[in-house]
Amino acid sequence: MDKILDPKPASPLPPHKDAEILACNFGEFFTDKINKIRQELDTQTVINLPDFAKDVPVWSTFMTLSENDIHKLVIKANSTHCKLDPLPTWLLKENIDVFLSALTKIVNMSFQNGQFPTIRSKLWSNHF
Repeated sequence: MDKILDPKPASPLPPHKDAEILACNFGEFFTDKINKIRQELDTQTVINLPDFAKDVPVWSTFMTLSENDIHKLVIKANSTHCKLDPLPTWLLKENIDVFLSALTKIVNMSFQNGQFPTIRSKLWSNHF
């Protein structure tokens, strides 16, 4: 009677007995997919740009930003966040004066080096 009166939607996941194995299988699938795309891109030697894209300037350098610039950007940012954010935007906004100098340095170093810092990055640990 439960199936007739209160049907449960079918699971969108493939049949599985172990959620951990299923998660690993998904991870392997997407890793393989990314590797295949990278291999295909590596074999591409000629890029045919449309005519309108041939005259587009290439950005090779970025201007550094001042603390005032960073402050304005942070304050204007939406205060939405997700559970994966290490620092919710609302908390950053409330404590912008504490983070401003370090955040400005990180942003400008990212622009200068063309890298975004990671926790393990030696580049960033030498400066903080």
